[in-house]
Amino acid sequence: MSGRLIVAPIVEGHGDALAVRTLLTRVAAELLAFHHLVVLAPVRLPRNQVERTSALQRAVALTRLKLAAASTAMIAA
Repeated sequence: MSGRLIVAPIVEGHGDALAVRTLLTRVAAELLAFHHLVVLAPVRLPRNQVERTSALQRAVALTRLKLAAASTAMIAA
């Protein structure tokens, strides 16, 4: 793989939010031999809200905005 991959995760809880960057970075590096992964701050969505379609749609919309902003910032840099 070449280039840079930007990931905007949606997670359930505080522990997931703390672990997701390390987990995704290690998977990308060790299993995929990919070292250009950018993991944005995760959007937290508690389990009881994941089951609600409207809450999940809002979380996905927020991650899209974060990805667009990050992509624009990386192009400008």
